[in-house]
Amino acid sequence: LRADPYLPVMERMFEDHFLPADLALLALLESSFETHATSRVGAKGIWQFMENPGKKFLLINSARRLDERLSPLKSTLAAAQLLQQNKRLVGTWAGAITAYNSGPRAITRQGRW
Repeated sequence: LRADPYLPVMERMFEDHFLPADLALLALLESSFETHATSRVGAKGIWQFMENPGKKFLLINSARRLDERLSPLKSTLAAAQLLQQNKRLVGTWAGAITAYNSGPRAITRQGRW
């Protein structure tokens, strides 16, 4: 039920950025579509961005209490950008998805993708 207001928009955003719409379902694995989800290591939001990688794509400023990781749509755009970047680096969607959690260097260093 938490996905209902977001998933159709997320799928459209992914398609608009030339990603498979089904990749929007990664948010289910990341956070179960819980907008204020916080992991034990500090990843936040539907897409579970860590602070430092998140700053590449989102505005995060603790002093101003600004954290776009908690915005479902802004973080979806950031997730699309990160997945596109990963796909360019590792070459496959499977690798891009794996790199979403472990980082592209971990994947390319292993030479798996």
